[in-house]
Amino acid sequence: MRLSVENASKRLGDTMALDGVSFSVEDGILGILGRNGAGKSTLLRALSGVYGLDSGAISLDGEKISLQHPAEGSYFLPDDPYYPSGLDLRGLGEFLSCFHGFDREAFAHYVSLLDLPNKKLKDFSKGMRRQAFLASALSVRARFLLLDEAFDGLDPLTLRLIGDELSARFNGTKPGIVVISSHNVHALFKIASTILLMEKGKVRQIRNVDSLLSGLRQVELAFPRNVGKEEIESLGIHPLSYRSTGKRVSFLTRGSIPMERMEKVLQPLSFSVQAPDPEELLGLLSEEGQ
Repeated sequence: MRLSVENASKRLGDTMALDGVSFSVEDGILGILGRNGAGKSTLLRALSGVYGLDSGAISLDGEKISLQHPAEGSYFLPDDPYYPSGLDLRGLGEFLSCFHGFDREAFAHYVSLLDLPNKKLKDFSKGMRRQAFLASALSVRARFLLLDEAFDGLDPLTLRLIGDELSARFNGTKPGIVVISSHNVHALFKIASTILLMEKGKVRQIRNVDSLLSGLRQVELAFPRNVGKEEIESLGIHPLSYRSTGKRVSFLTRGSIPMERMEKVLQPLSFSVQAPDPEELLGLLSEEGQ
């Protein structure tokens, strides 16, 4: 399965919500990151066919997606989904089964997995209501799944469960694409195969997560004195991002790190080398896109 977006533009009032957006992805999970107002929700609505474009084109496996022709086999879960007043959890499944290829057994499985009570949705907390709608979205037989702000308000255990289910379904051997927007950087970097960074209606960066992480290390150091970036670079280290707070230094780099030389020349009080923090990765993507 292949999703292609070509020079997509959409104006909402005085705001250019999408401004010449172009990218293409194949089977897997695409995570969309960006500040409020970056254009994430508008892009998802355009991908679903809820919004028509002012110019440009969107296609799935060569079939054009538009307001009149949404993608076949797709399902869009908006940030604030509609549900009839007074509906309980069981009724949600009945309601959705009228409109989509809905797997009742799968829904029962996800409800049990998330330990959701059968009570009225209006009485759920925001996080529980989000879980209920994610359970319903996973129960639809869709190979093109669009989730807007999918992880907001979810506790860590639920994030892991949902992330595992999405990874098993869309990072496996079966064709399919899921597009997820979220402010949860950690969750997206954990499950996404590709990350797209948006800002002011434009694509700042789109990167394959495996290639982005390849050989990347985060180094944390503490010194008895202030140490500048140029001293780190003098050791033959090339920081991709760099942060200094007083006598503490953190940076991302690729390749080997001359630890013995660093200890001899700079004499840090402590240092550690670990996998990069997703927030640091987001900062790196932002800097590369400038």
